Amino acid sequence: MIEGIEISPSDRAGCNNCGKRIGKGTPRGIQISTYGGSHITKHYYCYKCFPLKITEEVKSIKDEFSNNLEKLQRLPKELDKLIIQQKKEIILSNL
Repeated sequence: MIEGIEISPSDRAGCNNCGKRIGKGTPRGIQISTYGGSHITKHYYCYKCFPLKITEEVKSIKDEFSNNLEKLQRLPKELDKLIIQQKKEIILSNL
């Protein structure tokens, strides 16, 4: 996820998406990754690529939300089935 946007202090970093150098004084997106709990890595995206990265992330979040919403909408039907099944088992056990 893009954590923020900053002005590049040098021209040493390359874009993690297109590979081009990010010029000094140019806006860049920052993605921070943590490995093993203590190793932090920063990935940079040029001003052309970080809006695309943000768009991808928003789409991913939207898709995940839609999938979760569908699961939640199915839940009452599944609960009704479980309740009916439990009632049947109780009735059968009392015979």
